[in-house]
Amino acid sequence: MNCSKCWIKIIYLKNSRNVRILLHLFGEMNAFMKKKQFFVFLMLCFFTKSICHSQTISTDSLYAVISKTKNDSVRVKALNKLAFHYIFSDAKKARNLLNTSRKIALKSNCIFGYNEMVNNTGILMDVTGIRDSAKYFFTQSLQLSRKNKFRNLEVKSINNLGMCHWNEGHFNEALRFFLDALRINEMLPKDQQIKFATCYNNIGLIYQELELNEKALEFHKKAYELRKKDNMLKDQASSLNNIGICYNSLNQTQKAIDIYKIGLEIAKQSGNTTDYLKIQENYGNALQSQRKYRESIAHYDEVSENPNSSPKMLIGVYGSLIAAHNKLNETQKALPYVNKGLNLIKGNPDLRLSSQHFYQYAAQLYYKIGDIPKGETYNREFIGITNDIFSDENSRQIADYEIRYQTEKKEKQLAENKAKLLENQAEALQKNYILTAISVLMVFVIAIAYLIFRQQKLKNSQLEQEHKLKTAIARIETQNELQQQRLNISRDLHDNIGAQLTFIISSVENIKYAFDIQNPKLDDRLQHISSFTKATIVELRDTIWAMNNNEITFDELRARVLNFIDKAKDATEKIEFKFKIDEALKNKKMVSLVGMNIYRTIQEAIHNAIKYSGATEITTDITANENQILVCIGDNGTGFDPQNSDKGNGLRNMQKRIEDIDGKFEVRSDENSGTTICFYLPSNTLNESL
Repeated sequence: MNCSKCWIKIIYLKNSRNVRILLHLFGEMNAFMKKKQFFVFLMLCFFTKSICHSQTISTDSLYAVISKTKNDSVRVKALNKLAFHYIFSDAKKARNLLNTSRKIALKSNCIFGYNEMVNNTGILMDVTGIRDSAKYFFTQSLQLSRKNKFRNLEVKSINNLGMCHWNEGHFNEALRFFLDALRINEMLPKDQQIKFATCYNNIGLIYQELELNEKALEFHKKAYELRKKDNMLKDQASSLNNIGICYNSLNQTQKAIDIYKIGLEIAKQSGNTTDYLKIQENYGNALQSQRKYRESIAHYDEVSENPNSSPKMLIGVYGSLIAAHNKLNETQKALPYVNKGLNLIKGNPDLRLSSQHFYQYAAQLYYKIGDIPKGETYNREFIGITNDIFSDENSRQIADYEIRYQTEKKEKQLAENKAKLLENQAEALQKNYILTAISVLMVFVIAIAYLIFRQQKLKNSQLEQEHKLKTAIARIETQNELQQQRLNISRDLHDNIGAQLTFIISSVENIKYAFDIQNPKLDDRLQHISSFTKATIVELRDTIWAMNNNEITFDELRARVLNFIDKAKDATEKIEFKFKIDEALKNKKMVSLVGMNIYRTIQEAIHNAIKYSGATEITTDITANENQILVCIGDNGTGFDPQNSDKGNGLRNMQKRIEDIDGKFEVRSDENSGTTICFYLPSNTLNESL
């Protein structure tokens, strides 16, 4: 994963972009200090000082407020702002200012200012590398903000704790804090909220760490759209980098490369060096996926030779360089990067969970050069880290956090609806009282009758609303139970079967590197096992994708079909594939069962055409009108006589899938005239997107 873990980037969003650059630089400072690069540290301090002078509120004006005002609350607020300013340029001065703020806040019982001071002290501890103390102060700040109902400070404290756990490699705990921060932030008034793009970005990055790339992509796209809306160029580069990583992990390599090209231009334009280096690294990873190993090395070298590269970035680059040189049979060039990586991990213990692929590629290298003991050692380390990341306990906790967040969100919506109902009832009662008073002045008898009528109507309305609420609650409870079952099944598939298949692939690759296999048939058989297992993982991901979504858009279906066609092209170079989908379907959704049956039917039809028809062209066309959706898969192959031909399992399975979703299945074919498989779906199976 390539992402900045500097919690400072997400806390103080009211500061300017220059401050965010400054905070990011200090997030990387610890690595420089460990290497005793004092000259670089002094240059960072000078750069910090020059940036801080450009802030909207000058230090002179803050000092003037502190010296002139007699209001202790205002003084504490100014002291906290001034201390935050100096945290990144003069830690000693920041500490003195925070001590002064603490004394005045305690003396004058300024609770909010004291809470803010405690949170700033945690920031000071984290910047100066005292992580245990930072976590203590953030916890104290969270307890104070909850006790006194300072919700905006509560969100900041929760985010800070999430970043602390992330830096320690506790991804499930970090996700819990980030989801809590998002939930509370949604309840705050707009002027007190942190930017939602930050919340979405953090959650997406945790899902990246856990290799749940479909979910990560969903949150990163949300963050990117908000950052484009606010014209936040630096942050756009970061989002594009993360989106590219997700696409590459989902085997959509060309799409990832296109995203990286845009990200590099934006990073250059905005002066975002950190994300520029990250994108260069991931560009190299995408090129490796396309087996362009020599081209990828140039991108990795630019990152490894740049002094601004973080330890986390370097361990990933070292692993990638080992893999690239190994593929090019340049084992002697790969060996120095193993030593560099081991030294880096030794000096930065927090890198362990980020060094998974470094150990994997190091094991492959030593198997290849014949050093089996070292290969086994590094392979055991790789498997151990993989098991730690994808443990059952982590997956269970993550699923619980997601369900808790969604449930609380729905409960909040129900509470708001009930509050509106009560408010409407109160307004109706008030109107009734006014009407009753007027009616009494006119005709006493008529007023009594009118009041009885209105009260009965109100009672009926209330009973109806209560019935609707009970029905909505029952529906939500049923949806939650179904979602829990889906999550349990998809988690078991991902954690158990997915991990086992990954282990099979790794074992087959290690066997090929560990033993000099002279038998071509055995080598082909091992390659067949590896390819079959990778294809099974893709099928497994498709199934998990459908199970984790209540609804599927046609854009997602289109991406899945194109991904399958791209793989088919690699396997069948003599066949031309064409794919067309009606633009009218762009904003349409369908339940996951319908979407999965459509996808599997298209997949089976294309597969049969490749296998049996002898065609040179296969077309897939999806169109729509007011009454139905039409999907046709045709080829120009030899064809067959459907009337005199026994339907195989493939045709029967396709027909059964379509009939299960209330569709109509049809096969059109003549000998020597090609084959067209069409199925029709009623348009009421689809929904408009929100």
